[in-house]
Order: sequence, then C-alpha cells, then structure tokens
Amino acid sequence: MVTMVQNMTTFTVRNGKDICFWKDRWLDRGKLQDLFPVIYKAVKAKDATIFDMIANEVWVWDFKRPLNSNEQLEWDLLRSDLNQVPELVEEDDKMEIMGNFNVSRCYERLSGNLEECGFDESLWKGNIPNKGYVTTSGCKY
Repeated sequence: MVTMVQNMTTFTVRNGKDICFWKDRWLDRGKLQDLFPVIYKAVKAKDATIFDMIANEVWVWDFKRPLNSNEQLEWDLLRSDLNQVPELVEEDDKMEIMGNFNVSRCYERLSGNLEECGFDESLWKGNIPNKGYVTTSGCKY
C-alpha cells in the first residue's frame, strides 16, 4: 500500500528542505535509491534532503570510501541524469498525491473552505450494499 501511494506522489522542488534526495520520487523516472542502487549503497547521507545535497549551486557528494569501477559507472550515469541543479527558492516544497489531491486541499475541504476534495472518488471503487440485520423474528432491517 505504501509503495502504491509513493508511486502516485509527485514533488515540486522549491526550497529542497522537505524532499529526501534518495528516497522520494522527485524525478519523473522514479526514486534515486531504486534507479541507482549501487551508488546509493556507497553514499554516507542516505536521508539527505535536496537542500543538503546542494552547495553554491552545485551538487555535493560524500561517499563512504573511494568508488570502485561499478560504482564509478553508476555515478557517471547519475551525474548525467542530474546535470542541472534545481534553483532553490524560499518557498516550501510541494507534494501532490494523484495529481489533484494534496494535504492542504483536503484540510481545506475538511475545515469547510473548499467545495470538493476528490480523493475519496479515486480511493473507493464501486458501491458496497448494506449488510442488513436479521432479528430473532426473522425480519430484516
């Protein structure tokens, strides 16, 4: 269930402080820990945010040890995928689930500030009939 929700979640990088560089799906292709498992094992900071991975508008890396040939190959592939460093701004990162659903909109809906949330329409499929109750007299209610 968690994986299914993660696959429907997209992130928009703004300040980079709330998005895990390796573990969140902030790129269209998927999570970096899944796309580059060899290099993921070699990094020290597995829980680093995008903000943590950028200094002076360039990517910064910290490995446990010098890279072997397999790690170097995957490292080169990762660097070519991430050739452009996102421009960080002073706004909170944005997370969306299923395109039009996000926590802020659902909260607004629950607090009465928005007309529709729409998440329940995607979550619940089909109607389930009421079970009904049978009394000791055999009448169904």
